[in-house]
Amino acid sequence: MSFDGHYYDWRIKRILAIVEHYGPAFFRPCRLLELGAGFGDIGIFFHCLGSDVTFADAREEHQTVFRERYPSIPDSNYVLYDAEQHWAFQGTFDLILNMGMISQTDFWERSIISSCMAADHVVIETEVSDSDDETYVLKVQE
Repeated sequence: MSFDGHYYDWRIKRILAIVEHYGPAFFRPCRLLELGAGFGDIGIFFHCLGSDVTFADAREEHQTVFRERYPSIPDSNYVLYDAEQHWAFQGTFDLILNMGMISQTDFWERSIISSCMAADHVVIETEVSDSDDETYVLKVQE
């Protein structure tokens, strides 16, 4: 699996929007949790700005690629976390990036609530349906 192509533009635009919103100084220091971190390409940017980043993803193969790409980041900063399970993080964060995961879990409400309870600031991104049914939910199957 690759996070290249259109994902590259997606990452850059979101990173720039987040930095513009908060300002670069916000991230020095900042305790940041990236949910659905994949290979860590978004969180590593904030790490370079001075943030203490916890990278969380459910796939071991993503963790393996992350460790190959960023060997200087301690293993303890990458956590295997399945959003279908209960919240697995201790303490609070200054910022949680919860981008693109909401549509991949049956427990999206719990994910949003847990994120909001564990951080002063939360960035949430997900897909939107144009259904007129306010209870309509479509889980992405991979």
